[in-house]
Amino acid sequence: MRSLTIMIFMILGPVMVALYLIPQTKDITLGWIREFIGTVLVQAVHAITFFLIAVLSITADGTIESVMLYVIFIPVGEAVKGIFGLTNNTQGALGKATTFSGLAALGGVIGATKGAISGKSVSGALQSMKNGAQTGAKTGKSDDGSN
Repeated sequence: MRSLTIMIFMILGPVMVALYLIPQTKDITLGWIREFIGTVLVQAVHAITFFLIAVLSITADGTIESVMLYVIFIPVGEAVKGIFGLTNNTQGALGKATTFSGLAALGGVIGATKGAISGKSVSGALQSMKNGAQTGAKTGKSDDGSN
């Protein structure tokens, strides 16, 4: 997807240079340059972010902490790109959708693992979560007795 985006930006390059000569369309060309540079440099930002997260995960005590560090990889990368003004909106919606679907899958894996550790099947763990949520909604309290 990224290589296709870069190829389209490069094909549009001569058109954007021509549009820069017209005063009314300079903003379009400047937006194109910002998007092009952001798309090209995103790989370097991701490499540096991944390196830092890998170093932090080596020092983490448990597996859950390491997994959570890798989960924040994309949001941290996007924040770093935003700080340097390298945000690109050409792939933003796709990135958000894949991030949220990945987080949902991770939540399911964590729930299944917690159920397996407590000796329940996946369906048993889901059933107890459902019952706990219904009980909490009726009484206004959670399973641990807090509000």
